[in-house]
Amino acid sequence: MRHLLLALAGIALACGAASAADTYPARPITVVVPYEPGGTADVLFRVIAPAMEKQLGQSIVVVNRGGASGLIGTESVARAEPDGYTLVVATAGLPIAVAYNKNVRFDLAKDLEPIASYANTPYFLFTGTKLPVKTVQDFVALAKKQPGKLSYGSSGAGQSGHLAGAKFALATGTDLLHVPYKGTGPAMTDLASGHIDSIFVGLPIAMPHLETGRIKVLAVASPERVGLRPDVPTIAESGVPGFEARAWYGLLAPRGTPAPVKQKLALAVEAAMKDAEIAKRFSGLGAVPFVQGEAQFAAFFKEDVSSVRDFIRNFPGGLK
Repeated sequence: MRHLLLALAGIALACGAASAADTYPARPITVVVPYEPGGTADVLFRVIAPAMEKQLGQSIVVVNRGGASGLIGTESVARAEPDGYTLVVATAGLPIAVAYNKNVRFDLAKDLEPIASYANTPYFLFTGTKLPVKTVQDFVALAKKQPGKLSYGSSGAGQSGHLAGAKFALATGTDLLHVPYKGTGPAMTDLASGHIDSIFVGLPIAMPHLETGRIKVLAVASPERVGLRPDVPTIAESGVPGFEARAWYGLLAPRGTPAPVKQKLALAVEAAMKDAEIAKRFSGLGAVPFVQGEAQFAAFFKEDVSSVRDFIRNFPGGLK
């Protein structure tokens, strides 16, 4: 009798989940961007949100909840009800922030699960115009002549730009000085003013300074040259084989979100990314479509979390 009751309860739960998935979404969906307004993560998601709304038949409310390198907003979603109505924009910076910070109050593997990815932005290596270099080879040679003196800025310790610079220093056998800022904007201002020597960032945020001639671009950290700047060589072809640094963007949901709900959300992302206008806008923002469904993104996310954690743990002398 007990087994029969348990079986009936299981059937009831399954039917309830299926029913909820059939009617999903029945109300607006909240998507938390765990960074300040106007950043790349914020802008890119707002580009695809209208197309997702059209696919889902419901509005999407975007909420910016920045702080602690994206950890505050992400934690709020990790603690949310797993019903598909609260999601978070995840970036390449999330696994870095989790691995770098000791007091993270959620578990990436246990509290959140991937939905889909939709974009990446390759990083470029920029320097100030006063720095006497024209190529990556020049930059590396100068760094080796002045160990610990050439600096690179980032939007903060434990952010993607921080990791990119550390990876570059390790790959080139150089000793670069990391200068963390509270956001990419202040770092770019100091680069243009000559207070720091270099930075790894995406093209969109650097473009205003690049167009006014206040900074220069040496190379792009992608496997191939990018369409917006085909004249810019890759770091790999500039003497650092295999070097790559980019920021990716996707959606995560609280652990336990029903599988049919996650599938609907993933399909909405994929449908949005088939829109030619979105592809055009992404290109103008220096972003590349990077579409992975639930299973593919889950595998990618797991591997990224693992590789970032291992890199930070094993970085010679500790990542600073």
